[in-house]
Amino acid sequence: MILLACLGPSWCERDFRALSCRQFPFFPYVTSDYRFIGLAYEWEFEPKCWVISNLPRVTVKYREEFVKTYDHLFALFQDEFENYAYHSEKMRAEFIKRKKRFPLLHRNGGYYLVSPLNERVTRVKDDRLPRFARYK
Repeated sequence: MILLACLGPSWCERDFRALSCRQFPFFPYVTSDYRFIGLAYEWEFEPKCWVISNLPRVTVKYREEFVKTYDHLFALFQDEFENYAYHSEKMRAEFIKRKKRFPLLHRNGGYYLVSPLNERVTRVKDDRLPRFARYK
């Protein structure tokens, strides 16, 4: 096993970035009935990450490559799927506490808000996606 560590933006070798760097701030969202339906974001970075407040700027190509990559990885590594299912569960719990829905970049190309209690997804226009902190 080869462990990788980020050396920070000043020393980033973009062509050789690890998958975790390439996906940031996103992770594959897995429903409670074990379906990978799209990209959610790392919620603790809401006030700091420009991308989270500008989700419509995520390209179709990026979204398609993300989904394709994780479909392939999940077919090979069930434990990775389980890890993201657990992480998605933690996201639902956080947004239940907040009493808020969270955005999802769906694998079908649409923008949705997910109700964390019942996981109902509601399609929204990109201008209805939340913005945070100084990015409002």
